[in-house]
Amino acid sequence: APPAPPVMKAVLSLNEFINRVYLAARFAPYENCASSNGYQADHGTASIACLMRVFDAAHKHAQTGHPSQQLYRRTSMTETKGFLIDLGGVVYQGDSLIEGSAEAIDMLRQQGRPFRFLTNTTSAPRRSIVEKLAALGVTTEPQHVFTPAMAARQIIDERGLKAHFLVHPALMEDFFDLPEGDWAAVILGDAGEGFTYRALNEAFRLLDSGADFIALARNRKFAGPDGVCLDAGAFVAALEYASECEAEVIGKPAPEFFRAACADMDLAPRDVAMIGDDAEFDASAAVACGLTGVLVHTGKWREGAAEGLEPPPSHEFKNLRDAVTALMQPLQ
Repeated sequence: APPAPPVMKAVLSLNEFINRVYLAARFAPYENCASSNGYQADHGTASIACLMRVFDAAHKHAQTGHPSQQLYRRTSMTETKGFLIDLGGVVYQGDSLIEGSAEAIDMLRQQGRPFRFLTNTTSAPRRSIVEKLAALGVTTEPQHVFTPAMAARQIIDERGLKAHFLVHPALMEDFFDLPEGDWAAVILGDAGEGFTYRALNEAFRLLDSGADFIALARNRKFAGPDGVCLDAGAFVAALEYASECEAEVIGKPAPEFFRAACADMDLAPRDVAMIGDDAEFDASAAVACGLTGVLVHTGKWREGAAEGLEPPPSHEFKNLRDAVTALMQPLQ
């Protein structure tokens, strides 16, 4: 019989501890928990072995005061060659860097790992995002920041669309000097206070008359400076319902958005990890597109955020630093 686990100090809440025990047993077959002779253990033995790991990690946490880097692991860990990183809720919150994010980006640069910022922010132009990062001490090239607005600009130009914009006024900078085409299209982003009845009804009438419908993003919510806020997805859904016209989504979770950023690093999706605080539109969507989907417990994340998602996130970590540290480990 295995030795009795060390006595645990009260360092975890009861719910958190039960959750970790459950996950250790539930995902034991994917953890490659082996018996001491090197052969793969049966499910029961593997579950016990993984359960022992939870006790060991909790004991270590009690002694050191530092939680285990990886909270949940649902797939085997492989080396990641490139990274796609969300911004709001992952790198910064409001006008402040999130703990560990600057160190994570420094690690990527020191190790020469390519990365791109992939954000669904549609309330500010790309220039403003780059300037905000610089003010926080994170320098990057504008072309390394992928936004739905820049992707939409290319689509509008290629298809010759006559765009009607329902977006934040600041975002119009990214559509400056865009040739006007012949086919009407409604372009919707996070208009904030601009989501008035008059503005929504004007967009509805165009859609009802046959205009194309392009949504820059359809996120449900975002973490604002004063709390969780309603995102553009609710307004996309309202116009879809009224016009009976399904929107074409340009940002996450659109596969083309992920793939374009991967291609910019000359990497296949299987070699890239997407790190975000949105379980559905960052982590789960990335897995569905063939990437490693990583959920961090910052920003809009809440307990149980990944429950019921198919596919589930590949991994969950406390923050960006912990995720990058673990995913940069060489293949074993």
